[in-house]
Amino acid sequence: MLSSSTSCYLGFTSRLRFLWNTLLFIWFGIFVFTAPASIVFAQNNKYQEKGYVNTNNGQIEVVSSSPRPISQAIIAINEEYGWFIDYEDVPHSSSSSDVKDITDPVWRSHHINERPFLGVTGGAFHALLPMRGSMPDGPMQSVKKIVSEYNNSSMPGQYSVRQESDGRISVVGVAARSSTGSFEEVPVLLDTIISLRDGRLSLTDALRSFASTLTKASGHQVVIGTVPTGVLNQTMCVIPGGQNISRKFLIDMLDSAPVKVAWHVLYDINNDLYVINLEVAVMTKRMPDGSERKVPIRQ
Repeated sequence: MLSSSTSCYLGFTSRLRFLWNTLLFIWFGIFVFTAPASIVFAQNNKYQEKGYVNTNNGQIEVVSSSPRPISQAIIAINEEYGWFIDYEDVPHSSSSSDVKDITDPVWRSHHINERPFLGVTGGAFHALLPMRGSMPDGPMQSVKKIVSEYNNSSMPGQYSVRQESDGRISVVGVAARSSTGSFEEVPVLLDTIISLRDGRLSLTDALRSFASTLTKASGHQVVIGTVPTGVLNQTMCVIPGGQNISRKFLIDMLDSAPVKVAWHVLYDINNDLYVINLEVAVMTKRMPDGSERKVPIRQ
């Protein structure tokens, strides 16, 4: 039998290991989805640094290549056109046929008893956007086309497009492949019903409370990842309290900011962890000197 002091020590090291894994995933969330995947895993250097939008022969094409190509495509069109489309990962299971061991071989050779680091297979993806004149036919039609093309490909997961009450558009992961390769519905994190106390808090504190409450209600660890710290700290929001789906609470909180803020929810299969990343929506403006400037979109 373990002594109480040993049990406390093991409990502490377990919590420390979980905290370290959480910090690592947030770090990975910054780099894996915005920088070359080769920075993290040598065998994933086939992926490109970011998605991009091409205009050629009167057509507009969005091109991506990453473990989560639809996520990269959404980021690309947000940046290109000043849209603020939200994204929510598919929570793949470790037994999914779309999941593989992506542990770096050199690291593995020195840690043969450690569990593998799993990742989604992903790959290259492209879609032509619907046109209206020389421009895309608006965010909703463009996103529907991207999601339709994606769902009809061999890429991991299936997604749906949702129009939220305040005009937001969300791309939501709704199905994942099983071990046999067939698609099965998956729970959607932000559809979880939660209860919050009413109050007036900074947006930073409100989001912390939101993540903590959602963790308890969903049964999955939920943390706030990369955020526009200045905007969150300087914004006060009123939480009406009561019971509602978590998505509605999050929308109300972010609508209190002076600028548009989009969310990007990523799932870490290795730690059963969701990270909610937030980013201010910007549009590109050409300045009189010919340079380009990213300008936040106000509410």
